[in-house]
Amino acid sequence: GFNCSVFTYGQTGSGKTHTLIGKSEPLSQGTTDIDNPCNDDRGILPRAAELIFDTKRDFETQKKNCICSVKLSVLEIYQEKLKDLLTPSTSKLSDSSQLRIREQSDGVVWVEGLTEVVVSEAEAFNKWVALAMKRRVVGSHNMNAVSSRSHLCCLVCLSVVQGEQRLSSKLHLVDLAGSEAVGVLSVVQGEQRLSSKLHLVDLAGSEAVRKTAASGVRFSEARHINKSLSALGHVIASLGPQDPSARGHVPYRDSKLTRLLQNSLGGNAKTLVVLAVSAAQEHVAETVSTLKFGERARQIRSHPTANIHRPADHQELMKALAMARKEISELKQTLLELQAVPPSRPAVCDICRHLLHQLLGPKTPPDLGNEGPGEEDGDREEASLDPELPHEEEE
Repeated sequence: GFNCSVFTYGQTGSGKTHTLIGKSEPLSQGTTDIDNPCNDDRGILPRAAELIFDTKRDFETQKKNCICSVKLSVLEIYQEKLKDLLTPSTSKLSDSSQLRIREQSDGVVWVEGLTEVVVSEAEAFNKWVALAMKRRVVGSHNMNAVSSRSHLCCLVCLSVVQGEQRLSSKLHLVDLAGSEAVGVLSVVQGEQRLSSKLHLVDLAGSEAVRKTAASGVRFSEARHINKSLSALGHVIASLGPQDPSARGHVPYRDSKLTRLLQNSLGGNAKTLVVLAVSAAQEHVAETVSTLKFGERARQIRSHPTANIHRPADHQELMKALAMARKEISELKQTLLELQAVPPSRPAVCDICRHLLHQLLGPKTPPDLGNEGPGEEDGDREEASLDPELPHEEEE
């Protein structure tokens, strides 16, 4: 029931994509080896998929009336534009203008218009990921022949719904003319529903233009990559080691990347940062910068909670109680209006007075008519309507 996030950080060519996806052929050819379960070079993503579906299978076997579902979404952030990687590029749904980052009232950030596919096994999961990797933007420069030119975000949504039970009750309303209205109130009562979100993010590597010799399109891509990574560093520094309640302004909106990772960095999630560094002596400055980033991220304190959704929460119960009180008030008002009928119909007044006595108890309003039976006669007539009431006037 917990939200989890894993993202890789480091300079270009340090092995971030290899850590997350695993061994693969050049991505421009669209061939990967993540489908092979015997591959020892598989990355975090295919291993996590295998574990998720093995746990799902065991859970459905042990629990009766249990439904588990897994949904997958993959997007990339290329030059501050969102692109859906599970939809063909020729489709309008993959257009960045159709994807918008939204925030709910409870602070949960989500992407409007993003494609979600339901997967039932690890093999299908890996095929969808391989398809997304084919559509990811890659390029080459002096430091990396197959360099990721965008940030990749893989979102896995898991939900577990256990057995449900439907309870119903009937409310009968009968007026004086004899007509009857029946209302049915149904309540779905289940055990609980667990939901989790797993974010797996492969960040594009930071680049030094003097080493990559990037120009033209590659230079523009490097500028956007470094800008978004710099915004990520500012967010990490703003979160700091202090308690979440004591934090000041956190600049999540400075970049699409930080906005998308808002819940993962400072929200309700358990986050793991994988630092990828190079062993080359010429990259020692980038290695030190990466380690400093990891040290700042390690000092962030969060208090994640499990996402447990029960069938009827407090607000729903209070809403149902308010509706019931409103209906009772309307029924009381109707009975009071029926009691104030003309005195030429004493029998109707007696019936109304008897109903009010049953509804309100001893605080029954007095007779509103100017004429009619006296107090003793009225009491005898009311008592005759209910044999169980005591006959005080018989003595």
